[in-house]
Amino acid sequence: MTKKSNSSSIANSTDDKSNDLATYFTILNGVQDQIKFADRKAAFYSALNALMFGFASQSIGVLRTTPVQTGWLFNVSIVVVVLYALLATVAVALIVFAVMSRYGALAPTSKVFFGHIIKTYGKDYGKYVADMTAMTNDEWATDIGTQIVEVSHIALTKHRLLSHAAKLTLGAFVFWAVALGLLAFLPS
Repeated sequence: MTKKSNSSSIANSTDDKSNDLATYFTILNGVQDQIKFADRKAAFYSALNALMFGFASQSIGVLRTTPVQTGWLFNVSIVVVVLYALLATVAVALIVFAVMSRYGALAPTSKVFFGHIIKTYGKDYGKYVADMTAMTNDEWATDIGTQIVEVSHIALTKHRLLSHAAKLTLGAFVFWAVALGLLAFLPS
């Protein structure tokens, strides 16, 4: 189904409440996909930082075993490695912060968010089913619409944090590459 035909089918179904709810769920799923995408980016940035850290730790070993630990080249090498470590550390902190779950407590109570379901119903399956069955289409629309907005905030926050982490990782990479170049000129 193309985008154009999908849009027209949604537009033609505005009279049918069940299709409206399907549209809400489709939007919610799309936003949740953005969160999954952000989490995959976080995994990639984490792996990249871990790889650079492995190589950078070798740089520290080279600096420690350099026979002449004075001079401008040695001092610049230390500064560059320290700058790499600072940028990489902040990048990893942003990555960790982006994937940590801390949103459920701030969100309005919902019947579709697992944290609220457990908090409200525990293991009372019958009560949950009864409450779900009793909801009108308007109540469903309000509940799902609220979740769409809340999940959108989560996705935006994750992507913002990861954007900053990507820039810091790129900066760390530059310092890492400069450190490797400088270390090649240090006496061994």
